[in-house]
Amino acid sequence: SASLISVFIAEFCKTEATLSALNGISSAMVGFIIGAYMPLSMMPSGFQYVSALFPGTHSACMFKEFLMTNTLEEISKVVAIPQIVESLKTAFSIELNFFGINIQANMMALYIFATIVLFFVLNMVIYKRRSTFIDSKHFKRKK
Repeated sequence: SASLISVFIAEFCKTEATLSALNGISSAMVGFIIGAYMPLSMMPSGFQYVSALFPGTHSACMFKEFLMTNTLEEISKVVAIPQIVESLKTAFSIELNFFGINIQANMMALYIFATIVLFFVLNMVIYKRRSTFIDSKHFKRKK
C-alpha cells in the first residue's frame, strides 16, 4: 500500500528535486504518523483520527497485536486485574481507534486491502491517461 501511495503522489511532482524533498519529509514523519515511534495513545484524539486514515497505521497496529498477544496473555495469568491488560493494550496502541470505534485486526486487513485496490486502480488510470497522451503527442503516424 505504501508503494502504491508513493507512486500516486510522485505523479504530481514535476521535478526530481521536489520528489526528493517530499520523500525526505514524509520519511521522517511517517513513523510518528503511524505510531511506530510513539504510541498513538500519547497523541491527541484528532491526530489519532487522522492517523487512522493511513494504511501504515493499520499494519503497525496489526504487528503490535501479533507481537504482544502472547505477552499480554502471560501478564493476565500473573496479574489478577484484567484492567491492567486493557490499559497496556491502550497504552501500546494495540487497538486502533478509528473515529471512535475500536477495530479488530480483520477490519484493519480489510482496510489495507481496500487502499491497495483503490491506489492500484488510481495508478492504472493515471498511467493509461499518461501513456495515451504521450502516444498521441509523440508517436503520430506520418502520411
